[in-house]
Amino acid sequence: MSVAAAAAPVDVGAGGEVTALDGAGTVGSQVVARAAVPARLRGHRRPVRAPEQHRVAGARVVRGPREHVHPTAGGEPVQPPDHRGTHVGEVDQMHECGGRVGLDALQAPALGAPAVPAALPVGRLSYSGLESYKRCGYRFYLERALRLPGGHVAEQPVRPGPGVTGPSPPAESPSPLPALLRGSLIHLLLEEMDFAVPTVPPAERVEELIDAHGEEVRPADVNDLCSMVERFAASPLRRRIASAARVRTELPFAFSLEPDGAGGRSLLINGVVDVHAVEDRGVLIVDYKSDRLGERDPALLTAEAYETQRLVYALAALRAGHDRVEVAYCFLECPEEPVASVFGTAEAPELERRLVELAAGVVSGSFRPSDRPHLALCAGCPGQPALCSWGPERTLAAEPA
Repeated sequence: MSVAAAAAPVDVGAGGEVTALDGAGTVGSQVVARAAVPARLRGHRRPVRAPEQHRVAGARVVRGPREHVHPTAGGEPVQPPDHRGTHVGEVDQMHECGGRVGLDALQAPALGAPAVPAALPVGRLSYSGLESYKRCGYRFYLERALRLPGGHVAEQPVRPGPGVTGPSPPAESPSPLPALLRGSLIHLLLEEMDFAVPTVPPAERVEELIDAHGEEVRPADVNDLCSMVERFAASPLRRRIASAARVRTELPFAFSLEPDGAGGRSLLINGVVDVHAVEDRGVLIVDYKSDRLGERDPALLTAEAYETQRLVYALAALRAGHDRVEVAYCFLECPEEPVASVFGTAEAPELERRLVELAAGVVSGSFRPSDRPHLALCAGCPGQPALCSWGPERTLAAEPA
């Protein structure tokens, strides 16, 4: 007999048969006497109470009791009572007499919720994120923690406010390409280079890349990009990379820090290196820089703008098990003079301490606006139009001297 055809719903108020599946899977029946049904239930449909109950095509299907073990006063485990097929009135009497079932029978004390530390504003940081925080903690918070979209970018600086002086707006760049796009394109071209047999890309390839990014193709931009590739191809640094035992480009990395005040939580530091070359004496990490140097000294520029990145790269290589790492910044306007620094395993604790110190403000939730707002720093910030404590006479002004 199928379960679906076993029985129709039962009116326990009128008396009749209750049909259910017992623990062996057979169909049995039992007469429920009118006297066993409390007066308040007469005329109502009432299911048979049991540890687990399901309705299948009009039949009440009761599965056998689970294998729970209940403690007793004597410490001996006993099986809970089997309520299969129990009369409705009997079940009611059991509950009215204070009988306990399930977790109530354990009389377990209420458990307090464990303390949960507050989440970090961000759980992952890159070198660029740390640099962004150093420049302006408030902008970092708006963009990286709240993920607010960028604001309006002013085209020209406004006149500085009273008592604020600054240099004249910078002259127009020799290349119309935005600096960020210029750097991205040169990185793409160098990724395609065979270090052992370097070649300069044809002008058509450079024009194709510029056009693919929605920019107008100008001969000056094409010549600028090609000349940077040509200078690097002729440099001693390129020859050194070619002689390495193993070379990988655009290599991602990640490692964790446990800053003080983080409640035992870790902060993930991640990034990508342009060139990772394994040599006999250690590992060489090369980072391409497309900055326009002008009269600036590459070593001073590295110390001012890329010290955090250098620290992160060195610690990532040491954490990977290398005993010696050299981080070289290759400014593509003068690739024959890379700015290089060497680190060893003994310096790893100090590097980690410095990195934790840089990330302390992020962990503690300190996001203050910069003390030196200006157009180059504030342009595009989601807080500049109305949220920032600085007014437009400072945020849209030229950089203070």
